[in-house]
Amino acid sequence: MSPTAQTKVLDRLLQLNHVRYKEELDKGLHTPEAKRRRAAVRKAKAKARAAAHGPQQVTEDFADGGLFPTPDALF
Repeated sequence: MSPTAQTKVLDRLLQLNHVRYKEELDKGLHTPEAKRRRAAVRKAKAKARAAAHGPQQVTEDFADGGLFPTPDALF
C-alpha cells in the first residue's frame, strides 16, 4: 500500500473513531459511574473464573532435579 493510501486510510479510521467516541459519550458510556460499573463487572468475572478453576495448588516439593546441580556433580 502506498504511503498516500496509508495516510488516507488512517485519517478515515481516526475520523470514524472520533464519531464512535462521540456516540458513546452521548450514550453515557464514558462517565465515572460507567467506568466503575465496568470495573466491577470485570472483577466479578475474574473472581468467578478463579472460583471455577478451583484453588491453586502450590507445590512445595522441589525433588525434580531443581535449578542447581547437586553438590557432587562435575558441571
